[in-house]
Amino acid sequence: MILLAVFLPPFIAIIFANFKKTKNNTKQTTKGIVVCLPKTVSHIGTILILTLTSCILCFTFLSKETPHWIFYLIFGLFIWLETFLIVKTLTFKVVLYKREITVYPILNKPYSFLLDEIVSATRQVKNNRVKSERIVIKTNSNKLIVENIGISYKRFKQNLESELNDTVKFGF
Repeated sequence: MILLAVFLPPFIAIIFANFKKTKNNTKQTTKGIVVCLPKTVSHIGTILILTLTSCILCFTFLSKETPHWIFYLIFGLFIWLETFLIVKTLTFKVVLYKREITVYPILNKPYSFLLDEIVSATRQVKNNRVKSERIVIKTNSNKLIVENIGISYKRFKQNLESELNDTVKFGF
């Protein structure tokens, strides 16, 4: 029962993410700049899920004593984290086409806004080894965060920087 509770929801989430991905791909244009996570994130998540699953199954069925419930809780949380990474890789993307940004979020319906609707755009750089960077875009109704790990992030940043006028607070 514990194994079913740990493994069933993540796999259902991945199946629904695949359905949403195929549905979104039929409606979106391929023109413009598309910022999305690299497929390697999904591959790493899949490998880690398989590794964690094999560890859980080995400890459950090959050990003399059944592991404590905390073991299942910790490994289950890691499986959920990796499932989130896979779902985000499959569904999340930001498309900049001409002067319109279309966001395909993880759970909600896609939404669009024009560059003229942007109230502020701020570039944030963390003070770590790799200097992680992201752009936080705020409109009157939405907030969008685009991380630098995404494919085409630099092109997105350059295009956004050149397209926005002086009325927008642009912290670059």
